[in-house]
Amino acid sequence: MDLNKYYYVQQDNGYGLGNFTMCTHTIQALYNHFGTKVNVKFDMPWVAEYFQNAPQINIITETKGLKRLFGSKLINTKIYDGQFIYDTVCTQNKLVLGDKLPTAFAGGFPAAKLDVDVVLFSGNGSNPKIAAQKFVPMSIYNYILTKCKQLGLKIWLVGSSLDWNDRMQYYDIQGCESCIDHPMQIAQIIKAAKLVIANDTGLYHYASAMGKTQFVMWGETNLIKNFNPNSSNYTTISHGSKNWLSDFDKWFEINTKQFTQRN
Repeated sequence: MDLNKYYYVQQDNGYGLGNFTMCTHTIQALYNHFGTKVNVKFDMPWVAEYFQNAPQINIITETKGLKRLFGSKLINTKIYDGQFIYDTVCTQNKLVLGDKLPTAFAGGFPAAKLDVDVVLFSGNGSNPKIAAQKFVPMSIYNYILTKCKQLGLKIWLVGSSLDWNDRMQYYDIQGCESCIDHPMQIAQIIKAAKLVIANDTGLYHYASAMGKTQFVMWGETNLIKNFNPNSSNYTTISHGSKNWLSDFDKWFEINTKQFTQRN
């Protein structure tokens, strides 16, 4: 199987950053097994920007003469999508890549040379039904922002204008920095962050691939298919809106001791 010469992986339109990040377990396995970069065709240019420094990937724009190996719309409802993709690709192509799911990867960017204590993002996407399932009220985010400011933490708000522009005016953002619609810079800011606070969104998956200490507010989307069980040692999931504030307070107390000692 001449991977680089004959095959490619596709980031499918509508199955963006989160879905593609869950593909990186399998891309890493292919990279390790064949010793060559994996061709990837990105349908969404902004997703490509998040991975343009990844050493495992060869970004291509044409697929003529190549066979699609798999794509980011390869999803299920019963197990973690990253595991489902890995198992499916191995089974369909009779590949033996190992029993253990490799670690996912992000874009290979260095950390920004900035003081970043906390990164906060609130992604909902363009699908109204899914956006409603992921939605976290502004009152929750303002509570979190207040707690962070009381400790004097350096806060960055990141993401896309789709997620932020119509809501930024309602958040207590005084004293916060922001980076919107600049994937390369956002990746470097997340890399530099000590803590990440999010909902179920593509950047949560991306930050998880960096091994970031995270608090994730989970609404009504499918937890089983979207949560990587291998990240449970650094990602705290708060499942259900009634638990978000109490779970956050516990997580915040534990994970901000480094800042209280600093102050």
